[in-house]
Amino acid sequence: MALLEEAEVPYLVVDALDECLEEEQEQAIKGLQGITQAVPKTRILMASRREIEIEDLMASWCEAQLKVDEAGVNADIDTFVMHALATDKKLMRLPPATKKEIEEMFHEKSDGMFRWATLQLAEIRDVKIPRPENISRASRTMPRTLYGAYDRVLNTIEEQDSEDVRAALQWLAFSNRLLTIAQLAEACIIRLDSSNELYLGGCEYDALFGLVNLICSFIAIGEPLDL
Repeated sequence: MALLEEAEVPYLVVDALDECLEEEQEQAIKGLQGITQAVPKTRILMASRREIEIEDLMASWCEAQLKVDEAGVNADIDTFVMHALATDKKLMRLPPATKKEIEEMFHEKSDGMFRWATLQLAEIRDVKIPRPENISRASRTMPRTLYGAYDRVLNTIEEQDSEDVRAALQWLAFSNRLLTIAQLAEACIIRLDSSNELYLGGCEYDALFGLVNLICSFIAIGEPLDL
């Protein structure tokens, strides 16, 4: 609140409100309402796909709504998918008929979700034996929701790696600034033993790159990827 008070006209940008769990959406909106009541000069811009529940929650205090052309967003996703199929070293080798099937599937199911499309393209790219029938099977069994896509990625993480993944995501989620790979490595060596006492684990950078590969579906990595 102090930072908002200091600014002449503070702005908060909240993206992808629809990606909150349904039971958390009302809590999030009430929290934002509380901010505007405490600091009335605050301006809030929220972005979300159209959902009746969200529109109902916002109806009493939203001053203006701007609708984004859904057809335009879906067209952008189509372009994104076609570009990936044409330029990715692995995907570009797929037969034309398989590429066409993938394009049609994404056009039908993406529903304006770029993140969903990114995760599903990664799933297709990771098919071990990329025969057309295997690619088709992977396409047909894709989760329809973003949460389903995230669950599918999380379920591929082996139990022995889960502690490292959890620690890395927690540091990235709650850090008050962007972290470099080197800083993430240093943070992740801080561990708790069975008595909840802090100790320092190993700091092998080769292992860190394996960890980054496991969590890359959940983070954005700037260039260059160095230490």
